[in-house]
Amino acid sequence: MGENTKLALWISAIVVLILGISTYVVLALISRRIRKKYLEKSQAETMIQIQSMRNDLGTLPFDLKDHFKSKALDLDIEGLINTIYQNSYSKVLVLSTKDQFYISAIANKVKATVYYDALEIDLPKINEAKENFPADFPNQIHLLEQEKLDFIAIEGTNQDLNDLFDKYYSQLNTNGMIAISYANNPKPEIKKLISHLKLIGITYEVSYLSSKYLFIVKK
Repeated sequence: MGENTKLALWISAIVVLILGISTYVVLALISRRIRKKYLEKSQAETMIQIQSMRNDLGTLPFDLKDHFKSKALDLDIEGLINTIYQNSYSKVLVLSTKDQFYISAIANKVKATVYYDALEIDLPKINEAKENFPADFPNQIHLLEQEKLDFIAIEGTNQDLNDLFDKYYSQLNTNGMIAISYANNPKPEIKKLISHLKLIGITYEVSYLSSKYLFIVKK
């Protein structure tokens, strides 16, 4: 093979590589724009749903959010509250180990009975907040024992998600739901759980409030 031929092959290989990289970058940018557009559409739909169900949109207890130094997305919490209203759920479990604003805000806004798992709450922080902001705790938060549940929100946990599913799915009433935050839980555990759900034929959906969630429904 002549030197000119070798050079031509090298140049061709480099051109193909550059084209491949360029194509990948362009597709990645297009995909990102599509995801952004989908997310914005999903957020707008969530806002419309919330407004149609409740007239107190945007009135979360923000003094508690500051007190807990919470980084929770307001629209995620509004979406969870709206899900409870929309489905007339009356028994709700909230797991938010590292951020007590989730359970406090939900308990503040819903008429449902809100429960906590003893392993998944910082009671001293909750009690301190109650002392400082008693008006933000109009409803009691109850310790979960063997009660049947309608809705479970998992916004962060000390336990493996698959263990939690095994633990709590049997306590869900028919048409009950589990909502698992992608942002606040290990993605490998979520992926493993989805594989398990597919295997055993349980209905689930990956969708958005403000951020991404895995929703599991008990038929």
